[in-house]
Amino acid sequence: MGRDQPVRESRAVTILTLTSPADTAPRRPDLSPVAAAAPMHRESQHAGSAPLSVIIPAIVALVAMVAVHVDGLGRLNPLNQAISQYVFLPGGYLLVALGAVSLATLGVATAIRLARTAGASVALPVGLLGSFAVAMCLVGALPTDPTGTVHLDAAALVHRWAASYAFIVIPAVAIMVGRALARTAGGAVWARRLACCGVVVAALTGAFFAIHLPLMAMGSHIPAFGLLERAGFVIMVGVLTLLGLAARSLTRVPVDAPGAGTSAALSR
Repeated sequence: MGRDQPVRESRAVTILTLTSPADTAPRRPDLSPVAAAAPMHRESQHAGSAPLSVIIPAIVALVAMVAVHVDGLGRLNPLNQAISQYVFLPGGYLLVALGAVSLATLGVATAIRLARTAGASVALPVGLLGSFAVAMCLVGALPTDPTGTVHLDAAALVHRWAASYAFIVIPAVAIMVGRALARTAGGAVWARRLACCGVVVAALTGAFFAIHLPLMAMGSHIPAFGLLERAGFVIMVGVLTLLGLAARSLTRVPVDAPGAGTSAALSR
């Protein structure tokens, strides 16, 4: 018995040591740089799928454009005829609608990415991208009238005004997003690209409508109108893709880079 007592006392001390208040107290969260960087790493890994939501709609829109032109070879002159005239060919309506809906999807994907990345600082351009998506859905759903129609019906008027709005709003969005990204960590390079792109496209769009609208009011149109419209379509796809990639780039700023804390706050 005398020899067992020290053993029991030793076990008691060991148990008390293992259950000391320092171990039973609630653990405070680890605020080390490694732990703080974990959400950023998860965000960067999740952002890896972002290009698909931007690139796939752009590719589908361009493929639909090529397909509808192949379908119209020898029947419509792409230099003078508007893209919307292809709806009167067999299968043309579906291809034109697919291209328009793909652009609407691209606009929505870009708006979502911008909202997640920059938040309230891009609230206006995000809203404009949403209105752009609505306009493109109207363009695809409501066909225009055949060439030579004197009095346009309501559907054709909505189609034309929605298409005009879509061309006007995209360069404005690029300029506004560029200004917003210039104030964020890691956004300076994309801000310059978007600003330059937006200004150039806005100038070209303004010059086009300054000539086209008076001629349209007089019942005429710009020579090679079809060629200019197709160039505008490709530019629109390019600007939207640039916007989507610019928004994604902000979630890929290295954690240890200067100002990364600001970027992390914006990406949440």
